[in-house]
Amino acid sequence: MQTDRRVVDTIKQAVDQNHRSFFVLTGDNSKNNVHVLYNLLSERCSFLPSVLWCYCKKSKKSKNSEEKRKKIKKDDTRCRINDDDIKKVSYQEADIVMGNTYEMLVLENFEKISPNTLAKTIETVKGGGLIAVLMDNKDCSTFNTRIYKSLCESGHVVFLDQDMKLTSKFCLTGWKVQGENKNTAVLKNELCVTADQDNAVTQLGQIMMDRSNKNIALLKASRGRGKSAALGLAVSDAIELKYSIIYVVAPHIENVKMLFEFVLRGLRGKGYKENADFEITRVFKGRSYVQKIVIKKHHRQIIEYHGFLDRMDRYPDLLVVDEAAAIPLPILKELIRANIVLMASTMDGYEGTGRSLSMRFIEKLKRKDKKNPYIFSEIELSESIRYGINDPVEEWLNAVLILKPTDYKNKLCPSPDTCQFFFVNKKTLFSYHKVSELFLKQMMSIFVSSHYKNTPDDLKIIADEPDHHVFVLLAPEKEKKLPRIICAAHIALEGNVKGERRDGNLIPWTLSEQFLEKDFLKQRGCRVVRIAVHPDYQNMRYGTKMVEMLVETFSRGCGDIFEVKCTDALLLPGEELLLPKIDWLGVSMGLNTQIFKFWGRNGFYPVYIKQTLNFNTGDYTSILLKNMNQNFDRFYFIFRERFLNMINFLWSDFSIELCMMLIKVKQKDQIDTEKENSYNKQTETKYGANLGPFDIKRLESYVNGYSELNVVYDLIPVIARDYFNNARNFLSVAQELILLAAGCQMKSVNTISKELDITKDQVQMLIKKNVSKFMDRNKI
Repeated sequence: MQTDRRVVDTIKQAVDQNHRSFFVLTGDNSKNNVHVLYNLLSERCSFLPSVLWCYCKKSKKSKNSEEKRKKIKKDDTRCRINDDDIKKVSYQEADIVMGNTYEMLVLENFEKISPNTLAKTIETVKGGGLIAVLMDNKDCSTFNTRIYKSLCESGHVVFLDQDMKLTSKFCLTGWKVQGENKNTAVLKNELCVTADQDNAVTQLGQIMMDRSNKNIALLKASRGRGKSAALGLAVSDAIELKYSIIYVVAPHIENVKMLFEFVLRGLRGKGYKENADFEITRVFKGRSYVQKIVIKKHHRQIIEYHGFLDRMDRYPDLLVVDEAAAIPLPILKELIRANIVLMASTMDGYEGTGRSLSMRFIEKLKRKDKKNPYIFSEIELSESIRYGINDPVEEWLNAVLILKPTDYKNKLCPSPDTCQFFFVNKKTLFSYHKVSELFLKQMMSIFVSSHYKNTPDDLKIIADEPDHHVFVLLAPEKEKKLPRIICAAHIALEGNVKGERRDGNLIPWTLSEQFLEKDFLKQRGCRVVRIAVHPDYQNMRYGTKMVEMLVETFSRGCGDIFEVKCTDALLLPGEELLLPKIDWLGVSMGLNTQIFKFWGRNGFYPVYIKQTLNFNTGDYTSILLKNMNQNFDRFYFIFRERFLNMINFLWSDFSIELCMMLIKVKQKDQIDTEKENSYNKQTETKYGANLGPFDIKRLESYVNGYSELNVVYDLIPVIARDYFNNARNFLSVAQELILLAAGCQMKSVNTISKELDITKDQVQMLIKKNVSKFMDRNKI
């Protein structure tokens, strides 16, 4: 078979420019032609390239395709692809190849690949390497149609049919001759790959030498720039600078695999020998990971990994934080109290962008703290360690998966009431039309800047999941131009569950199990996945306006299905939608005071808090509901009672303010009349059951000033449970806060004093007033 000369030229040009080439093989026999590209690459590289072959484990193969697969195996000798050179991995196991490098990537069953996996696998291909996509048939899903169109319109992607003939217009003008696109600078550290990386290690070394001042350094970069390796080399330099205790913090131990690898390379490069000069402790979590290194050459020095939720006995001499953007900001603020802090963060990419860190935390670090002065340094890595500058594959991937969303500035500040509310037509949004792409990038920019954890898979969920939709709040525009998004809401329709459990329906399944109400599965609801407001407009009531519009829009629902009347327009007013009748509006979120205040102001009440911490966010996952066509207040009353019973051992670390908000969402006048009346019928007889004669005598002695607080401290929980479970309201706000902290959370007087910033005497005085009012009210 004669290969088109332009295919050979494409591979040659990519190798010369240290870029990656991209081929799409179409037709039923596309797999048979992989060996042709492999052979061409081998000839150009003068060695046998390593191959990563990815496939979908669940794909159903016909008898014919199985026979073809066996035939290819028999022809492996002719293909010159040795089994030792091929790493076969399913898409579901793609994480295991991260950090590895290959010369050739084959993506089989391309229509089954997720956006996250696409980014992870392509990232493993080095400059001069080749990517071959096997596209037997064109998937008609909304997101994959957009991917296909982007490949067709790219000037760098070569489409080949089963006869290895070009099927698309293609030219090599995309690869502009830039001279030698490889690093030729003289590097101080021979373990560094780029000048960027070398300069970063040098700067980090200079920062560590200044131990007289508090220093915070942030190393930021996109994926594949070698920041973890730079941190590792800096840590090995810290050993030479006589740092004794070094802690490495990251979301997961998998995140520091490369860092520790380069710590060991750096130590060995300095003449340190394993067992003689240092010892390694490893842990096994699916794979073996370095957890601790103890150096004993000069004196005892420790480099140890800690999860960001681990309690540290003391602050180390040097704290190193990798993937800082994945650590919740409140925890990150606590971590940087160490004297010397080196941080690294992925600012954009497929693992979740760090825009929240960039826009909020970095700005705060740049502002000098007079109470706790420090020197802040920013170091940025821009050169890729795997491929050359302006690699066309990287540019395509960033564009199609929106890995580097642009900040969109808004000049106007309109009143929330003048903003326009629209439904976004997904079919048009993902059509790859020029205007749609601009709007999509603007929308994702707002999502990314408002929430940390955004991944390319979010795009596919929005595009392809039939129950997921997006609404936007737009600034009023006088001119005919692309409107600016001020607020965007991603929602998911849930409920009306029939049959066995399946993916989705997060709120119905969770609450039906918690409250043992199978009928709740039949109720129809809308879960707000997230509401994101443009960074320039946060805390200006735009989020509240979005919630109001969602409530108003879904209040008009009367059917059983969600249907769009018009299919062509990008933006549709709510009137153009056929909406289902929903019984509840809900949200599942990481619980913290600020976010709960927002949802509480908008009429949402808590019904569930997960009893284990989410190790990805550092928060407890919670569910909040708002009544629509049904009343679910009973869930709140049950939740409040259980919350008060478990608060002292499960959520004792919650702030007093947050706990008070959780149990005071519904005031006394909102409570079901029958339930309230039953509570009010409680008399002294009830207290006699909980408080014996000696207990009452102790309380009287304490109130009259004859006994100290320690004599009655064990009775404070009895008083607190009665007060809060029965929704009583005869105490002031300050007294309620103290009673909740001491009686329900079991916090000490010292802890309460520090948290509320009042004296211990004030705490004790308020506790005495609580006991006195309790006894007066109940005539004890």
